[in-house]
Amino acid sequence: MTTYYVSSQTGNNSYAGTSQTAPLASLQTAANLARPGDSVEVMNGTYSPVVITRSGAAGAPITFEAAAGQTPVVDGSGQWEAIMIEASYINVKGFTVVGDAANYNLTSAKAGYSTSNAALDGNGIFINPSSSVANPNHITIANNTVYNVPGNGIGTEGADYVQILNNTVHNNGNWSAYGCSGISVSTCANSDSNAGPHSSISGNVVYNNAQLVPAHGLSVITDGEGIILDTNPGYTGGFTVANNTVYGNGSSGLELNQSNNVNITGNNMYFNDVNNVQSAANAEIFLYNSSNVTQSNNTFTAPSGGSTSGSTSGPTSGSTSGSTLVAPPVITKGWVNANHSITLTGRAAPNSALTMFSTAGSKVGTTRAGASGTWAFSTPSLQPGAYGYAATDTTSAGTSALSKAWGTTVTSGSTSSLNLAHAVALGAVLSSIDGASLAAPADYGIGAAPAVPSLLAAGHSAHAA
Repeated sequence: MTTYYVSSQTGNNSYAGTSQTAPLASLQTAANLARPGDSVEVMNGTYSPVVITRSGAAGAPITFEAAAGQTPVVDGSGQWEAIMIEASYINVKGFTVVGDAANYNLTSAKAGYSTSNAALDGNGIFINPSSSVANPNHITIANNTVYNVPGNGIGTEGADYVQILNNTVHNNGNWSAYGCSGISVSTCANSDSNAGPHSSISGNVVYNNAQLVPAHGLSVITDGEGIILDTNPGYTGGFTVANNTVYGNGSSGLELNQSNNVNITGNNMYFNDVNNVQSAANAEIFLYNSSNVTQSNNTFTAPSGGSTSGSTSGPTSGSTSGSTLVAPPVITKGWVNANHSITLTGRAAPNSALTMFSTAGSKVGTTRAGASGTWAFSTPSLQPGAYGYAATDTTSAGTSALSKAWGTTVTSGSTSSLNLAHAVALGAVLSSIDGASLAAPADYGIGAAPAVPSLLAAGHSAHAA
């Protein structure tokens, strides 16, 4: 059993790669060399995508992992996958996987909309069958951070015995024509008839994933879940979905679509379905054509203090201000009134205090959430022009980071009510309060998007080869 070392900063693919002082330079070279029982220790640096095609064996998996104290980054920008697994008995641990979805907005994403555009359809970490491995199995994806990917953050197709554990998956799924989500486990196939559960999605923090363009062949948003078990009708292996923290996603926190034999336990899911894809009753957990599903010890309110075990309840990147013990509020709807004022409504921690900010970063007012966590805020009458807003939430545990930005245009003519839930795309999480930049809310055809400073902000399984 051999340990290979990889460094994009000091390595050379002509080296043997078996010592830290003479590492390989690329993940692909290491993947081509590794045999069952080997490990690939990856040091700091930014790496090109990798396709893993050689399988490990029972008791001798091949492990790809961040070396101790290291934080390697795999950049999948413009590619179908950052890490593609077409093999069995594989471990992938400790990587930061990033795409360039934030370089697009709704206009540019629509211009490039296609089922064959890797730049807009690509995934983060993906398991997929191949001609040589028809049923990938016994794969662990653990302790990774995956964000800013246009397709699925983590996805699987045709696999069995998959463990997706303790990952942080956020701000994915915006632009793919396939209809994507944070974590998608799709079309699982039985590799044996052993009793289940075979697969586990546990301990993950999944937030701010959303589908912002219609699914291919449809004119509506269909996905953007935090976690989806999707179209697994013949799979008998079963699943455990446990101890995940899931919030602020465009559709349901967890959806089961034709997925049976599932134990859902110990999850904290709140403030999901921010795009109103599902009914309010299905905002956190949505079961569709699924049987033998058990639910226990799940909670559906934002933490009011302390931290969730193994995770924080706030964003871990994209925001440098605000308490990680308080989740950002959610602006769910808004409209322009006849007197040219704007009313916003949303959800926050029960009985908490919200502060509203304009796109210029200035405070514009306050309001309070009721006992159920709902709140409303109205501006004074406004002059014609573009307006955008975000909010923070304050509880006894502290003040949150800013919410997603929402906005619209006030025109000089008479204005009817406008439901912003389907009119404005989610913006990027803001990096600070004073002088913060807001992502320009995208135009869904109901008034122009505000001309505000921008961070270039921006289910069903998605994969193409």
